[in-house]
Amino acid sequence: MRLFDSLLLSAAAPLAWAQAGLMLHLPLTETQGAAARDISGNNRHGTIVGNPRMTGEGLRLDGQDDYVRLPNDLMRGLDAITVSVQVNMRSEQSGYYFIWGLGRTGSNGQSAGGMFITGSPLRGAISATNYEHEAEARSTTNLPPNEWHTVTYVIDSRAKTSALYLDGRQLVGRTTGEALISPASIGGGSTGNNYIGRSLYTTDKFFAGSVRDFRIYSRALSAAEVPLLLGPPQSQPQQPPVAPPSSGSRIDQALNSIDLGNLNDVRGNLNLPKKWEDISINWGTSNPAVISTDGVVTLPATGTLVTLVAVIDYNGQHKERVFVANVRAAP
Repeated sequence: MRLFDSLLLSAAAPLAWAQAGLMLHLPLTETQGAAARDISGNNRHGTIVGNPRMTGEGLRLDGQDDYVRLPNDLMRGLDAITVSVQVNMRSEQSGYYFIWGLGRTGSNGQSAGGMFITGSPLRGAISATNYEHEAEARSTTNLPPNEWHTVTYVIDSRAKTSALYLDGRQLVGRTTGEALISPASIGGGSTGNNYIGRSLYTTDKFFAGSVRDFRIYSRALSAAEVPLLLGPPQSQPQQPPVAPPSSGSRIDQALNSIDLGNLNDVRGNLNLPKKWEDISINWGTSNPAVISTDGVVTLPATGTLVTLVAVIDYNGQHKERVFVANVRAAP
């Protein structure tokens, strides 16, 4: 699949790639109340437990008794899944903990099957029972504390693969093999212990940090789609692993001619060229509400990353060039 295809230039279907298979999307930007609102259209609202600080830019969980309870049976019927969350872990976090966990807690207080991510070290795992049977995608380092990061965990049980991404462009862990079970097999699809900020093990610690933009997809997002999820505002974007065009053809020359200026600090409109000599250039954007295909920038309430794709179809050839813009928050 071409990257441009996932962006869909048509204004009639903005962010269509991000809606395909989206089961649940909790922005976690509430400022009061106990409801964690689901904006996916599926009415899978969560319940905020404890007394987390509601900043409007995420929930700040205290590490003592704050968490979000998610609806039951979220993995029923799924042979593939993607779970993504923006997280800011505090340096005081210690011990065993989950950033999120989907599954079941047994009568002995241990996990009776589930999937989760944790940050020390950063890893995602799935198991039909407990820790003794985990198939994990593990990083060699911990999740950096006191700064926002996007962590995305992808499982495709048909292909027997899983992948763990940090900030979209860093593949930090992967696993393959027959031990990788389907999400649907956990509890036969019956999971009554689905949490953000709480472990499936009752003796584990609660999560100390802030969370927002929690998403679950009923499919395995591709390596091209994962970077298009919203990234952390504090991080400096790096170009995704897409090779720059060579200089051998006129199409390559047209793509190489594009200069968008300093994309590490976008505060105003961008000049997205539509033409180079007689060659037309089309544009795709991962977030048209922030950067339109005409380069109009609308500063968001919180800083974010936007992926732009320059696309040329000329004389039967199709080529693309990817840019990542770090758009600052509105003053």
